[in-house]
Amino acid sequence: MRTTKVVASLLALAALSASVSARAQQRGISPERGPSLRPDAPHAPAEAPASDADSEAFLAGAKLGGIVAFNGLGPFLAGGLELGWVFAGTHRSLAVLLDVGYATPKGSDKTPDELGRVAGDWEWEVTQKELTLQPTALYRLTALDKVVPFVGIGPRVYLLETTARGSAGGQQFGEHQERSTKLGVGLPLGAELELGPGGLFAELLFEWAPIDHRITGDSHLAAATLFVGYRALL
Repeated sequence: MRTTKVVASLLALAALSASVSARAQQRGISPERGPSLRPDAPHAPAEAPASDADSEAFLAGAKLGGIVAFNGLGPFLAGGLELGWVFAGTHRSLAVLLDVGYATPKGSDKTPDELGRVAGDWEWEVTQKELTLQPTALYRLTALDKVVPFVGIGPRVYLLETTARGSAGGQQFGEHQERSTKLGVGLPLGAELELGPGGLFAELLFEWAPIDHRITGDSHLAAATLFVGYRALL
């Protein structure tokens, strides 16, 4: 009788152990290894994608502005295009670009002949076509929020065509042209306001180059230009 009770107790204990093991397997728990993820268990959340604020980017921009020349020519309009590259690992602060611009400044004057050499005034008119190329190293202060100040510097190449006309006492001197290539320097500084893939910007460009045309004599191409435009980082 006592043996029967012992056997019954052992059978009940074995049944209970089998039941616990079955429930543990259903819950994905192994008695030897502890809890484990079942195939249908939710995965750990994926890491957030890396921000592109520190990645490389292609730079493209366009601008329009007015130039005040310091060489006697009148104020005039100029336009420009920018193509360049922003370096990775710099928080998009360092960039290089090529600035291509075009302008046609003009100037004229009339001087009375105080010595009486001609019956009238001396008059002249100069038109200067300028195609400019400026490779520029640009630094953008991206640590601020929506406003990005910038400054740059680079050599400035001028492809010039100067046309001069003159008269004295009503007698025309005819038209004279001269072409040349001059090397100077450009210093742009300004600020961008973030908008879309880039930003609206205002830029003040200081430029200078010597010029020694036979038509104009020794002079210079010093000027200050205020540009407005849009610069995109793609």
